Amino acid sequence: MDPFQFIEKDGFFYGRGTQDMKEGDAILVESFLRLKREGFVPDRDLILALTADEEGGDTTASIGC
Repeated sequence: MDPFQFIEKDGFFYGRGTQDMKEGDAILVESFLRLKREGFVPDRDLILALTADEEGGDTTASIGC
């Protein structure tokens, strides 16, 4: 099976990047949306920055982390 080809088979996804850390990202996004919906006002700015360069080296947003 070619890891660089996306395959959906028997209700499962196969291929590089189909799992990674997407569930954590989804939870963070939903948490931010829920806070906004419920009228939460933080004492300072909350910034959610999602990047996709873990396999490409430090060439994008993660350089400043």
